[in-house]
Amino acid sequence: MTHVNNMRDVLALLPEEYRGELIENHLYVQPGPSPEHEEAIGELVAVLRPRYHRRSGAGWHIQTRPGLTLPEHVKVPLGIERDSYQPDVAGWRGHTRESLQFDSGNETRVVPDWICEVQSTNRAYDWDIKKPAYARLGVRYLWMVDPTREIFEAFALSEGDEYISIALGTTGVLHVQPFPELALDLATLWPL
Repeated sequence: MTHVNNMRDVLALLPEEYRGELIENHLYVQPGPSPEHEEAIGELVAVLRPRYHRRSGAGWHIQTRPGLTLPEHVKVPLGIERDSYQPDVAGWRGHTRESLQFDSGNETRVVPDWICEVQSTNRAYDWDIKKPAYARLGVRYLWMVDPTREIFEAFALSEGDEYISIALGTTGVLHVQPFPELALDLATLWPL
């Protein structure tokens, strides 16, 4: 029998085909991503990394499925575990990139400037649980990509710590923050 000390131990026990996240002291377990999900992530990263990743001189660090643990400066009540998120793709730039460090488990406590979630098996989870949690963390830009329904929506964090929609599309080319000079062809994100 395996001894479990905390929720991190529970996350480590999940079968490989499942993903788990601890958000506001609730464990959320999701089945693994669909092929359409993986293809959309691959296409997005293939477009972003050559142009924006730190080697390109654009000053970004783009990472797929980083572990994101609630930063130390965020107060957590006694007995509550620190949240543990795993966004599909995340990006840090400028001063956040400079302070970025990952531990041996690919986790960081530095909040990204941008996150992209690709819907797959549970759209409501990304919209109803993760989206408001990212706003509370202070993630400035959030992209939601739904390859099955072929919908892209981008959000920017308002001064009231809520997301406002800044772009919505199903076809065509978009120029969207935080990468406005990028001509993002939505067709590349949808399954053939």
